[in-house]
Amino acid sequence: MMKKIAYDTSLVEQMSRGNRDFVVQILQVFTEDAPLALEKIRDGMQRGDMQKVRSEAHSLKSSVKLLQVQGLTETVISIEELADSGGDKEGLRKQVDKLSEDLPLLIEQILRDIKDSP
Repeated sequence: MMKKIAYDTSLVEQMSRGNRDFVVQILQVFTEDAPLALEKIRDGMQRGDMQKVRSEAHSLKSSVKLLQVQGLTETVISIEELADSGGDKEGLRKQVDKLSEDLPLLIEQILRDIKDSP
């Protein structure tokens, strides 16, 4: 069975005041922007550009917090903090690997949920 990444749209729904199209639009933007952020984080890692890694993780953190993605929020925060401190490169690599594994699963889940929603 495929691993499922849980998320919660209640904060987005509060912001939308019941506008389902707004919620779907926020989810769609996330599914487009998050892979780009991951790509930039990976690129920053390859180049040793910790400022880029930190900056992209910081941007992604807002989105995963808004969608209340348990586990992924902590991973992104760890990436931001480890890139900022510049010390534990192995720990940072492990967190980026975890993000690389979990983020595509979350995006697949969101896209399935959008397709299946009324």
